[in-house]
Amino acid sequence: MKWRIWDWNTSAREKQIIGYQQQMLQTQRSNFDKEIESLLIHEEASMEQYKLTMEMDQQVLELEKHISEQAAVQRDNSTRTATAYVTELNKESLARITLASHQVMLMQSMANYLTIQGNL
Repeated sequence: MKWRIWDWNTSAREKQIIGYQQQMLQTQRSNFDKEIESLLIHEEASMEQYKLTMEMDQQVLELEKHISEQAAVQRDNSTRTATAYVTELNKESLARITLASHQVMLMQSMANYLTIQGNL
């Protein structure tokens, strides 16, 4: 059996170092968990915002449809020009595109949420 004088307190220091490393890992895990929770809350808020925006987009689309229908009737009765009708039709198309883009953004946010959770 060998015993070195300079190895006298080595195991105690190694235990102390391991203890510090464990504390660092616990702190890093805690920070990671908090960051994940924060990201999930942010994505939930984004999803809710997109849902509300889509409801408003749907209302705008319904109004634009109604206006386009009235413009078509006025065009047929020769009280509105074809150019004015096309302008209203373009507004309706823009409302549809806006709604569709917000639907895509909602789906992207849902995918981000699942990815953050680790379920995708």
